[in-house]
Amino acid sequence: MGKRPKKCKHPVASIPRKASSPHSIIIITPPNVIIVPRLLVLVFLVYNFPFFPFLFLFFLIFNLRFS
Repeated sequence: MGKRPKKCKHPVASIPRKASSPHSIIIITPPNVIIVPRLLVLVFLVYNFPFFPFLFLFFLIFNLRFS
């Protein structure tokens, strides 16, 4: 009962300080944390903007079909 727990061999990954920058967006997915520059997200959105109505309809139909 007097034994202390051993230190964890795999320390929990902390979010780097760069992530706190106002120019970054943190995307948390189950296995990891992704840090993406805001400009990259903006470029992605602008580039894919013409396809958004089709994506919306696809997900709407897909969800209604399998719900």
